[in-house]
Amino acid sequence: MEGTSYKQEEKMQIWRKDFLSKRKAERKSFLKWLSLLAIGFTIAGYLSYLFFTDDLQFIGLETKFTTAEVIRAKKVPYMKYSWRTRVTYQFEVDGQKFIGQYLSQGPPKFSLQNISIRVKYARSNPKRNKSVEEIYIR
Repeated sequence: MEGTSYKQEEKMQIWRKDFLSKRKAERKSFLKWLSLLAIGFTIAGYLSYLFFTDDLQFIGLETKFTTAEVIRAKKVPYMKYSWRTRVTYQFEVDGQKFIGQYLSQGPPKFSLQNISIRVKYARSNPKRNKSVEEIYIR
């Protein structure tokens, strides 16, 4: 009986070594897979963010510039004890009116009478637009 338990103990030691080495290899491969997945999602998320917010939304489209008039400027809270201005503007293309908005940089500083906005828009779809600069009229 003693011989049998010794053999079982040897088998158990061998199995434990194999199990631990396999487990370590599986953990490494899982971490590699997980890190590659995280990097892929980060890159895809960043590109989609740029596509919807920045100039990437105009890739492959013919663009034009026009001036827009401000129809509403509203003070909105930005951070603790800080305010920004949400500017809503309107521009006309081929007799149709389109509306856009953006969050003004800096503190609320202008009234509706003395500002117009330069807007970049896609000719095929003017709903896709972006404010480029604020033009102050004196």
